[in-house]
Formats: sequence, C-alpha cells, structure tokens
Amino acid sequence: MIDYRTKKGREIKKELNNELKKHLTQSIVAGVLLGFVVGATLTSYCHQLKNPKIELLAPPQTMIVKEVEAVTISCNYDPITYIRCRGEQLNQSNEDIMTMIRIAKAESGLREDAIGKNSNGTYDIGVFQINDVHNAKISRADRFDFVKNIDYAWELKIRQGFNPWSVCKNGKVDC
Repeated sequence: MIDYRTKKGREIKKELNNELKKHLTQSIVAGVLLGFVVGATLTSYCHQLKNPKIELLAPPQTMIVKEVEAVTISCNYDPITYIRCRGEQLNQSNEDIMTMIRIAKAESGLREDAIGKNSNGTYDIGVFQINDVHNAKISRADRFDFVKNIDYAWELKIRQGFNPWSVCKNGKVDC
C-alpha cells in the first residue's frame, strides 16, 4: 500500500498521473485519427454512390486458389447412424427414416449378426432381417454386412414401402 502523504508517495502519485495523462492523450489522438480515416472512407463511398464513374483505388490483392480433393464423410459408424445418413442421401423424410430405425430395432435389435429361421425353412439375416428370397439381389454374406443390409433395405422400402417387414404387418411397429 502506498502512503501518498509521504514525499515518496507523492512522487509515485505524480508519476502515475503523468503516465495516465500520457495514455489518455495517446488514446484521444488515436481516436481522432481513426475518426478522420472513417470519415474519409465514408465520404469517398458516398461520393462514389453519387458519381458512379469515379472508382476508388484499392490496394492490389492477391488471391491464391488451391484445388482440394473432395472429402467424403463416412456415416457407417453404426446401424442407426447409417440408416439415418443413407435415408438423407436418398431424400427420404425424417418420418420414414425414424420408421426404418424402429423397424430395424424391432426386427434384429440393430444387430448385424441376427439370424431368424422361418417355418418355411428360409432365413432372415442382419439388421433388417432380409429374407433368403432376396438371394438373387443380395447374397447371404452381404446381408451380414450392416451397410449392405441397410442399403438393400432402403431399396426395398423405396420399391415396396414398408410391406416387406412383418413388424409392420403385425403392428409391432407403426409403419
């Protein structure tokens, strides 16, 4: 703590006041200069608007254009993310995307390794439980790959609606 009643304290106070005055003067000068620059710029701009033939001279600018490679962001982190991402890529509504997610949850619990055996001897495989009757279009091995399974499920949905899934027919999922 400084005691300003002492000679040393008064000297410090005087020094601080001088520093304060110096900074205040510098701030005022800087403000005035900035005001002149802004005023001149606005005047030139207004003059240009009134007289469009006059062009303001601007410092030359250099632009560097670099060609970059397109980046594809993968959305195959997990089945839910991929169902949503693929649905958006196919311009499907949010309602249909949510229905597809509910179907996959009800059919397989979103498990890509899910297998269901039917009474007629066929198997339902993968996230969307794609049946053996589709072997001509998607192999059994591909039905275990959740990305290929989901891609094919979206194809089915676009062609046939939600009819291919039993959970829609039996009311487990409101489709």
